[in-house]
Amino acid sequence: MRLPLFDAGRTSDNVDLAKARKNIAVAEYEKAIQQAFREIADLLAARSQTGRAIAGPGRQCHCPDRRLTLVEARYKAGVSSHLELLDAQREDFAAQQSALAVRRQLLSTAASFYKALGGASAERTN
Repeated sequence: MRLPLFDAGRTSDNVDLAKARKNIAVAEYEKAIQQAFREIADLLAARSQTGRAIAGPGRQCHCPDRRLTLVEARYKAGVSSHLELLDAQREDFAAQQSALAVRRQLLSTAASFYKALGGASAERTN
């Protein structure tokens, strides 16, 4: 194998280029790691907020349910009007929807958390 004695600095330029590419790759890797930690921190905060929110509607859901039971009994006894019964049903339904929305948000956050930690994603499954 023969190598020239003088290559006008090409070898040194190639070494500099390789070092620059390595530095760029390291910087991109560090950026990706920082982004992953940021996503995890955001998801943990969202999970904590959603957990606190799920406790609220869970407790609130019992009041409209209890009211509906009482209004249904009063309606059957002829004391309450049909409008009052419909209003109690509407409130109960709204409370249930609110509780389900918070539960859906909690599950969505859990799925995002799993994905951010390196869980399987829809793009990778075949």
